Amino acid sequence: MKYKVPHGIAATVVVACVIWLIQSASTPALALDLLIQKLMQAKSARYETIVTVDRHSPQRTKGFYLEPAHMREESDVGITIFDWAAGKSVTLDPKTKR
Repeated sequence: MKYKVPHGIAATVVVACVIWLIQSASTPALALDLLIQKLMQAKSARYETIVTVDRHSPQRTKGFYLEPAHMREESDVGITIFDWAAGKSVTLDPKTKR
């Protein structure tokens, strides 16, 4: 026994798919292009990471990046500042003030 789809339902599905394709092809693609363009032109960035390992408390890190080769990471352990152009880094421990 074959099941036939009514013409009205089939037409509605086709029209909905065409509308969805037209809308999804323009707006999100344009937004993604703008996002990538902004990221490529950025001179600085900041981020926050949370690393979780089984049976341990989560480790949180805040990071700051400045073009061309400077970065600062703040965590529970301390603050680390990198200068990749010079090939140097320094770690500060606020608890012991070292």
